[in-house]
Amino acid sequence: MDTSRQTALSLFTELSSGGTPQFEEVFQSFLAGLPMLAQLEDTPQDPEWHAEGNVYIHSRMTMNAMYQMISEDRFEISNVDRARLLLSSALHDLAKVITTREREIEGTIRIIAPRHAELGRSYLVPRLVGLGLPISDILAIADLIGYHHHPRRLIYRDLDHGAYWRLQRQVNVHSLLILCEADVRGRTSSTADQLHEDHEMFSLLFEEYQQGMSPMSDEWTEIVDEALDGAPLLTRTFIQAQGVREAELGLISTPYEVISRSYGYRERFAQLHIISAPSGSGKTSWIAKHHPDGIVISLDDLRQEVTGSITDQSKNGQVLQLGRTKLKRLLTTSNKIIWDATSIRQQHRTQLIELAYQYHAFVRIDVLCASIDVALTRNLSRERQLPQSVIEDQYRRWE
Repeated sequence: MDTSRQTALSLFTELSSGGTPQFEEVFQSFLAGLPMLAQLEDTPQDPEWHAEGNVYIHSRMTMNAMYQMISEDRFEISNVDRARLLLSSALHDLAKVITTREREIEGTIRIIAPRHAELGRSYLVPRLVGLGLPISDILAIADLIGYHHHPRRLIYRDLDHGAYWRLQRQVNVHSLLILCEADVRGRTSSTADQLHEDHEMFSLLFEEYQQGMSPMSDEWTEIVDEALDGAPLLTRTFIQAQGVREAELGLISTPYEVISRSYGYRERFAQLHIISAPSGSGKTSWIAKHHPDGIVISLDDLRQEVTGSITDQSKNGQVLQLGRTKLKRLLTTSNKIIWDATSIRQQHRTQLIELAYQYHAFVRIDVLCASIDVALTRNLSRERQLPQSVIEDQYRRWE
């Protein structure tokens, strides 16, 4: 085990065991694996929201605030959740390093960092994998960071219960609100009182929308399962997922509608597996091992047919159109379909998902998350190698 991996793992183990390493120790332990940390002190913040100074100062104050909140014994959290919250508090604004810029707003130059939460999540996942943290902890930490602005966003939009149900599915909301409070405490700001009020308003609205049956509740799940008793596991999984999706979109409000709306397609439906992974992540081996019965649509193979080279990007539009045409034809069957492409952009995945939903297909995204070092090493052993710069660019753009 290399030194950077061992150091990061050791610190996370200390956090998980109730230890109290401070922000400076987190910084040093994760610096080799998360080089963006080195730029925190050079990243400014808008003084109205963050009069305390740069992102390094705010991150340290937020982790200190998290320790203080945990010591107050106001929250029922396990050691596992404690470790996730503390590391999330230290890393929650990491991507401000690459998103911070100035913008004129109403005649005043302001400092903004758009989408830093979402981009921080994307940056962290493969790198924390490379440092050897358990995948369940990585995903929990990434979700806390990726959604830490959502509570405030939701209360300023005219949204129904579906948006709150969706957030409940995406992240541990109890932990999320703890992180949001630490984020407010860990700053010097004239807006702190307003931020506290916003989070309290979200808590009230979230509690209100949890009244009665939600698509994530045990009661909802049991009603649908009972109606599908005897159906194959895949069918039950599919119909449950369809019900959650339709409830979040506001199309249905009871589990009984899940059952009635599924009669037309539950006996025969296609399965679409979208592989999301940069090149060198082991997609070919994964597909051979886990989907030997699937029909594979490989954009690399189509690109080879059209251009004579998998690295030739000059006719990507034509390649994609050929792939979509084949996919549409297969979605009318009951086959398992494997979309074999990098699919690193959320927009590209969403287009495929929405197309599959039109055919009432079961959709699953298989995310293969190797560290960039592993991907580069695997690439060297491939018969059709890609330039190293291509793989590095894929990791930068992976959402």
